[in-house]
Amino acid sequence: MAAQAARLAGQFAAPLLVQHDLVDEAFVFGLPTADGDQSVGCVLVSAAPANAREALIGDVRAWLAGRAAAYKTPTTVAVLTAAELPLTATGKVSKRLLQERVQAGGSEIGSDGHSPRRGMS
Repeated sequence: MAAQAARLAGQFAAPLLVQHDLVDEAFVFGLPTADGDQSVGCVLVSAAPANAREALIGDVRAWLAGRAAAYKTPTTVAVLTAAELPLTATGKVSKRLLQERVQAGGSEIGSDGHSPRRGMS
């Protein structure tokens, strides 16, 4: 997916994702692919316990499938609690650090239907 399409998908997906009952916040961004394009990645903020994150990713994917076109659906999803969000010196959430964490495989990542991997905490 081209970089511009990933940005547009993110603008659509974040407001939709927070409508899910178990999602408090959603951060959506482009992730570079091997062919130089971008895919859509996201971090969901939820109070769901660590042992329920994999199920939450599956539930959100199924819920989103009926509400968004496939190209607007994140291919890589991570779940964090509010306390796990990386903050800048001014106390704002660092989307750059979230993006890096997702690329590195942090905290219950689900990508393209593959099983989530346990990663950084």
